[in-house]
Parts: sequence; C-alpha cells; structure tokens
Amino acid sequence: MLASFVIGFHTARMDNLLQTLHFLTENHIEVVRESQLVTICQDSCMSSHPSLGEQFWSLTRPFKGTSHRNLNLPYMQLPYVTNLAVGMCVSDKIIVLESDRILPKGYFAEVVPAIEPGVQITTKLILKLKAPATNDEISQEKFEYFEDRRSQKNEIGCRNMWSGNTAFHKTDFYACGEMDTAYKGYGWADSDMTNRMEQHGVQSMFRDEVELHLWHPPTSYGTGDQKQMFIDNGLRFCKVWNTTLPDWFRQEIAVHKRVLL
Repeated sequence: MLASFVIGFHTARMDNLLQTLHFLTENHIEVVRESQLVTICQDSCMSSHPSLGEQFWSLTRPFKGTSHRNLNLPYMQLPYVTNLAVGMCVSDKIIVLESDRILPKGYFAEVVPAIEPGVQITTKLILKLKAPATNDEISQEKFEYFEDRRSQKNEIGCRNMWSGNTAFHKTDFYACGEMDTAYKGYGWADSDMTNRMEQHGVQSMFRDEVELHLWHPPTSYGTGDQKQMFIDNGLRFCKVWNTTLPDWFRQEIAVHKRVLL
C-alpha cells in the first residue's frame, strides 16, 4: 500500500464525510488507487441513513483496500478512535483526516513520498467555510470563508499539527505512546499529541497548500456534559505539560461553574 488514510466520523456529519470522500477521489485518484482507507464510525454506520450509507460505500470503492468499524460510543473519543484506526492500517505512512477536510489537487501525491520517520506534515492555512457548499461550488471556489492559521508553536487554543489533517509515520506514533485516551469529548487531545510527537523528536512540517474546513453546526455530539469534558481536558493538558492556565480558559471554567450553581 502507498499509504493508509484514517477518517473518524459521526453520522450526524455524514454530509461532510461524503464531500470529503468525494474530493479525495476527485483530487487524489492516483494516490487513492494505491492506498487503504480506514473509517471509524463513532455511532453506527449507517443503519439510520440507508441512502447515505449507499453513497458512503460507493465512494470508498476506488481505494485499493478498505476497513471499517462501528463503535457505538456515547461521545467523541478522538484518541481512542485514532489509536484503533492506526492499528488497522497496513501502511507505515498514515494520513489522519477529520471528516470535514478537503486538500487541493496534488497535495497527497507530494506529501506521501515525504512521510518518513522523524517528520509529521500538515498545512499552514485553513479556509473555514461560512455555510454549506455543494461539490460544484467547492470545485469552482464559490464560497465564503474565514481564514484560520495553524500555530507552528502549538499555542494553546489554536489549530495545530494534529487538528484536522496530519501525515506521519507509524513508527513515530507508537514510539511516542499513541494518543492519550484520558481526553474525552472535544478539545485538547490534538495539542497533547502535537507535543508528544515533538517531544519524541519528530519535526513538524507546515506546507503552503490551502486546506478547506467544511461548514457544520458549531456543536459536538454525544451524551454527557460536553463543556465539563472540555474543561477536564484542558486541566489535564496544563498539568501534564506544566503549563499555566490561560486567562480565557480560566474564564470558561468560572462561567461553567456559575451555570452549574
């Protein structure tokens, strides 16, 4: 296999997933035909969305090999999903994509040969769409967006190497101990993994190509207190990395405590 693509998703964002898969084959067919696709569904794919399920399986056919797992998790568990998916990868060259990302033509053809032990790769600039867009609108770049730049220093609260699109070598992933499954729900696991890889000596490389972040409702999914999980994750991150809690995070904690009271 040339590479293994990993995509975790929830059926609440099937529209994003279908567009991501569409543009993977549209923009990167030469790589796709020689690569594996590993998909992990947080809930269950696609018993409640039979027509969307047919589209999903159709879009996976161009890949040289596919593996899929349903987890029926109660809430987002990105580290657990990623660790499981990497274990299913047959290639040592791995690309983890969130289910709402599109990369331009030629990107993976250049990135895959560059994946080797000691490097991890993503883009500098993300265009975050302001509203849903059709495949034609995306192809013709007829959409409005916000610019969102990744922090190359992994600043707290910013996009980073492990937020959305990351290419890396499997040996580095295991050498740094995989992702920390203590992070539950949304947030902070990406910052933690960026630090873990860099602490292990992996060099972060940020490319100039532009990544698209598809629009979706600004909410997480699953059961439980999502805000409390976010706060718990932040407290864990700051403790593990001996980092002072930023002022904006202290304010979030204070507001959440008042809401609970």
